[in-house]
Amino acid sequence: MLVALAALFWGLSGGIGAILLAEGWGSFVVSFYRGIVGLLFVLVWLILCPGNSGLAKPRLWFWAAVAGLGVAGNFSFYFLSISEGSVAVAVTLMYCAPVFVFLVSFAIGLEQPRPGVRVSGFLCHRAGAANAVQMRGHCHRYCRHRSTHGYL
Repeated sequence: MLVALAALFWGLSGGIGAILLAEGWGSFVVSFYRGIVGLLFVLVWLILCPGNSGLAKPRLWFWAAVAGLGVAGNFSFYFLSISEGSVAVAVTLMYCAPVFVFLVSFAIGLEQPRPGVRVSGFLCHRAGAANAVQMRGHCHRYCRHRSTHGYL
């Protein structure tokens, strides 16, 4: 039930954010208020269910601050990409973020690639490349300008 509500409110907040952007609000202002409303819901949850929250641990506060900065940046760039580009670009970037975190964690040594991870990464790469090649062959249906042919 909570996951369904989270998905519902996530979608509603994106739609409301798009409406506010269309009304002239700045992308950083929209992301700030989206974060504040989310923080209020978390505080209400902690008041209603205070047991075993881990708030007495300093390490939790550090990682919560790091996560908060990450979420704030994510929201800011999401709404910035909507206001400067399109919803399609913003959604693509938003849902590719875990892939970038995954790759950076290997690059800076936080994760060690196991054989299964290497194989699945290679298969995902090949599937993406095959999709790009297939889209290139059908680009003339979607592109209005010849200069973009081959880049989709």
